[in-house]
Amino acid sequence: MDECSSATSIRCGDLAAASTCVGSDFKVLSETGKPDAPVLEGNYQLLKLRSGLVLHATDATELQDLTTHVVHQPGLTISIFLLGRVRVRQGEEEHRLGTAESGAAHCYLLNRTRPDVFVRHSVRGMRVRKVNVTVSPDWIAAAIGDLPAQASLSHFIKNHQARTDWPASRRLVSLAEQVLQPDELDPALQPLYLESRAIEILFAALSSLGQDNAPAAERPLRASDRQRLQRALTLFEPKDGPSPSVDEVAREIGSSVSSLQRLFHAAYGTSIFEHVRAMRLKKARDALAADGVSVAEAARLAGYGNPANFATAFKRVYGVSPREARSKS
Repeated sequence: MDECSSATSIRCGDLAAASTCVGSDFKVLSETGKPDAPVLEGNYQLLKLRSGLVLHATDATELQDLTTHVVHQPGLTISIFLLGRVRVRQGEEEHRLGTAESGAAHCYLLNRTRPDVFVRHSVRGMRVRKVNVTVSPDWIAAAIGDLPAQASLSHFIKNHQARTDWPASRRLVSLAEQVLQPDELDPALQPLYLESRAIEILFAALSSLGQDNAPAAERPLRASDRQRLQRALTLFEPKDGPSPSVDEVAREIGSSVSSLQRLFHAAYGTSIFEHVRAMRLKKARDALAADGVSVAEAARLAGYGNPANFATAFKRVYGVSPREARSKS
């Protein structure tokens, strides 16, 4: 087992070294990117297991806004989010990954048939608890073989940027927790323990593709869809006063409400409501951090009439209270 990174205080240089487990050409695209700059506080591991699986386990808080770039190798990745959310871009497609609106754990399956750029946007104060398991096409071929009887899986792994998601089952949540908080074992048995959990996670994820009620893999958006999405995002951009309704935005861009909902889910893996709320919460967070506005004013910017409800939503997303975010400004 090769351990690429395991620390309680993670710096940019640690991320660069760890990235070799999954890809190449690591870069920091934001201003704060010195190798010794601390970026995470908590537990962070990237492990190459004996069988060729790559296991990534994070239970850490983002210490600053950070945008990173890496070229991921071909492979299939399952992500289980137990806490927190993150905005990423794979190739030209942007996604928001993380827990559901209710805070429930959520799973994502992402496929790459060729090397592709992966950009991650970190948000200061956000605590993320997640487990990723990545396998190469060769691993899948060796482990599963020909897939004529698994039409859905075969179709999925042949499509670049194929993506699907579903609510995490109790079993997947339990497996992720076992990875994040492993039992105390003989160090010689630790790799086998982690490998067994990683394979169970993969089995559950790949099995879901064969279920009739599993979400269909999403295709890259067409150019016309991306244009409509951009127009909708502009209309939903946080401004003083109430946001336009979904009906109003759909009419403005010449779409139905149901089509617009599907478009947002395909692009970001979230509902329109969740995405717009995230935009407004970010505006409030920026105002707290940069301008030191009051919590009541931040709540108004985020579209909340009740500061207590705002504080609850804010802490769920960023891992700190609005007052704590303001005190760090």
